[in-house]
Amino acid sequence: DIPLPERLYDYEFGYQYLHKRFGVGANFYVMDYYNQLVLTGQYSDVGAYLTKNVDRSYRMGVELTAGVEITKWLRWDVNATLSMNKIIDFTDWVDDWYANWDDPVVAEHGGQVLVNYGTTDISFSPNFIAGSNIQFDYKGFQANLLTNYVGKQYLDNTSNRNAMLDDYCVSNLRLAYTLNFDNQSQTKTIKNISFHILFNNL
Repeated sequence: DIPLPERLYDYEFGYQYLHKRFGVGANFYVMDYYNQLVLTGQYSDVGAYLTKNVDRSYRMGVELTAGVEITKWLRWDVNATLSMNKIIDFTDWVDDWYANWDDPVVAEHGGQVLVNYGTTDISFSPNFIAGSNIQFDYKGFQANLLTNYVGKQYLDNTSNRNAMLDDYCVSNLRLAYTLNFDNQSQTKTIKNISFHILFNNL
C-alpha cells in the first residue's frame, strides 16, 4: 500500500532557569498525529525498517534537564523524559491458522482476520528514558562517565508482552588528553594533539 502523508499538531511549553553554577529546565509537549507512520517491527527484503499508517495516535510527556558545576573541574548534567506514546483504537490484520479458506472473504484476505487491540503503545517508544554525564576536566585531561537508561518498549504495536524489550542501562567511559603547543614553538602548523580512549558498556 502507498503510505498516506502524516499530519502532526505539536503543542509545547518550556521553562529554563540558568545560573552561573547550575541550570534546570522543563519542556511539556503534546504531539497529536493523524495517519502517523509507525514502525511495524518488520524488515523489507533489503533490511529496511517497514512502517504503516495508523489513523489516530499521540505522544505526550515532559522533558527534564538539570546541570551543576560542582567545582571548576567537575560538572554533572542529567536529563529525563517521561511520556505516553499511544495509538488510539489500533486494528491490524493477523494470520488465522484455523481460517476457513472456502469462505470468499477469508480467501480474499489471504487467511487473515482483522483484530482490534484498543489503545496500545507505539512500537519502539519507551515511556521513560534518562541520561547522566559526569565530566572531569583538569589541565588538558578530560573524563566523561556517560550513563543512559531506556525503559521497556515493544517491537510491534500490539502491546504484547511477548514482543517486549526489557528496560536496560548502559554506561560508557571516555578519556581524553590534549597536548597544546606553545604559539612560540617552531611547530606552528599543529596547534594541539588529542588522544581519546572509549570504554563502552561498562
